Amino acid sequence: MASNINMKKILFCFLIGLLFVGVFLEVPFNTKKDSAETANEEEDTAILPRVKGKVVEIYENYLIVELAGNNMVYEASTNNLECVEDFQKGDIVRITYSGNTHESMPGILVGVTNIEVEEAEECE
Repeated sequence: MASNINMKKILFCFLIGLLFVGVFLEVPFNTKKDSAETANEEEDTAILPRVKGKVVEIYENYLIVELAGNNMVYEASTNNLECVEDFQKGDIVRITYSGNTHESMPGILVGVTNIEVEEAEECE
C-alpha cells in the first residue's frame, strides 16, 4: 500500500517535470515566424490607405491638406519624411498613412509614412 502511494507521487512528479521541460524547450524553438506570417505582415504594410489632397499650409513638422472629394482639412506629419521644402502651397499630394485619424480641428492623419507630390503648383 505504501509503495503504491510512493509510485503515484513519483509518477506525479515525473509528469510535472516533463510538463515543465516541454514548456521550456518549446519556447526557444517557437520564436521563428513561418513564411505565411511574414508574408501577411508584408501585405499589411503594402496596403496602407492613401488619400489625395491639396496643400493649404506648410509648417516645420506637418502640412495642412484639404482632402479631395470631401474638402475636409487634415494635418499630415512630415517628421518621418525627407524634407518639408519639397512641398509648396497648392501642390496636389498623395498621403500614405495608417488609416486612423484624430478628430479635431483640423483633423490629424495618424501614422503618415509617405507624402508624394502628384501635381506641383505652377509658379507664374
